[in-house]
Amino acid sequence: MTTTLYRLIEATELQLIEQSGWKRFPPRLTSVIYFHPTLTEAYALEIAKEWFTPPYSQGYVIRFEMNTEFLKAYPPRKAFSNPNEYWIPIEDMGAVNEQLSGLIAVIHRNE
Repeated sequence: MTTTLYRLIEATELQLIEQSGWKRFPPRLTSVIYFHPTLTEAYALEIAKEWFTPPYSQGYVIRFEMNTEFLKAYPPRKAFSNPNEYWIPIEDMGAVNEQLSGLIAVIHRNE
């Protein structure tokens, strides 16, 4: 069983995901210590509107499937009023990539 998740990314990360054949996330590109996929497309779009404001930056919302059993180790956290995102430590990114099912897809572009 899989869970559909969403995430916003910038162009550099998008290029690296594309280079993987849309199958893997790259090692972290910044000093962020958590991988933050969201549970809903609406929440990912809300964040994207706040963070990626043209003409200053461009961003993308992606959708991907992950093994539901794996996610049980990371209970969803509240970013605002609802539990709506996972906080997966960056050191677990190898396991994250192993738990992906199918391809990562770009579903929205904010350019």
